[in-house]
Amino acid sequence: MNDQEPIDAEVRSLAVVESAPESQSNLALFSGEPEEVIARAVKVADALKAVIQSKGLVKKIKDREFVEIAGWQTLATMVGVTSFCEWSRPIENGWEARVVVRRNGFDIGAAEAQCTRAESLWRNRDDFAIRSMAQTRAASKALRSVLGFVVVLAGYEDTPASEVPDQGFSDAPPDPAEIRRRNLAKIHIYAKKNGIEPAVYDEILRSKFEVFNDPQVLVTAAALNHQQLVLFYSLLKAHVAERGGE
Repeated sequence: MNDQEPIDAEVRSLAVVESAPESQSNLALFSGEPEEVIARAVKVADALKAVIQSKGLVKKIKDREFVEIAGWQTLATMVGVTSFCEWSRPIENGWEARVVVRRNGFDIGAAEAQCTRAESLWRNRDDFAIRSMAQTRAASKALRSVLGFVVVLAGYEDTPASEVPDQGFSDAPPDPAEIRRRNLAKIHIYAKKNGIEPAVYDEILRSKFEVFNDPQVLVTAAALNHQQLVLFYSLLKAHVAERGGE
């Protein structure tokens, strides 16, 4: 029932290895004793920060700085890491992509990401631009899985700039009224999409929720509280499944 922005990453990282088999020893970005690892990582972070500051490779939102994809790619080059798009493919209302991070011929990280017209900033954008953003997001997320700690050492947020809304992340709790409005809309859309007749819709409400025993209460999902809306949605899905739908 919750709105979800697409995106989700698979993380595999060999960025820091204190001891590794012979076949993997050349995959570590920084190896050796802990003090040596930190010293080398800080040295790279300082060099990265100088480049980011001189070239303006950050997106600043609400006093927080997020590194742009060019900054992540610069860092990757500094430590001998490359990224490549394994695939991109159309999905409903947008695109998704998978990017793999490689060092010395071995995959050491990967991520998948999406961009769709469900996002307000991309609602009216061309298809090629949405595809490109899906690839950019996947690349920055894949590089983050390997290099995020270096970006933090440089003094920046480890969330890639491509993942951050222009207005920043809201720290305020979700508005209950807005959540309720969205849940009601999802229920109505689901019922219509799956051909649930109004009579069946009303019958499920009457038979499952005592609130409608009162004849003065209008039979409508709007009369349900949050927990009841969740239950009602599951009942509608069960009805559709019994019919052989979904």
